[in-house]
Amino acid sequence: MVQPDLTKLGVRGCFGVPDILVEIVSLGNSRYDMNVKFKLYGAFGVKEYWIVRPHERIILIYVQENKKYIGLLPFIEGKIL
Repeated sequence: MVQPDLTKLGVRGCFGVPDILVEIVSLGNSRYDMNVKFKLYGAFGVKEYWIVRPHERIILIYVQENKKYIGLLPFIEGKIL
């Protein structure tokens, strides 16, 4: 069983697969979030998976495309894209 750090829920909770899940990783748990949870969320059809790495000040965003996650350009503090 896994639990994301953040997700968007409706007023009645979550029914089915969430559209977006966010994990805030630390140096100690990044391998689990970026491997096990990444594969699990993708297999269940979570449309967007965000990985926030505060120690690097970066946000990695993955979106489902043809049942696979595609990485978008990361958000990096201080960089204008």
